[in-house]
Amino acid sequence: MQNSNTKKLELQLDHIYKGDCRDVLNQLPEKSVDLIFADPPYN
Repeated sequence: MQNSNTKKLELQLDHIYKGDCRDVLNQLPEKSVDLIFADPPYN
């Protein structure tokens, strides 16, 4: 099933993803994240 609003996310090592975490994290494969840095107060 493919949604026309879905964009392909190509993962890279040492890459910063900027966006709404609900959108970005749902696109990442399980166990593919070693660190999440959140910048308060917006974390």
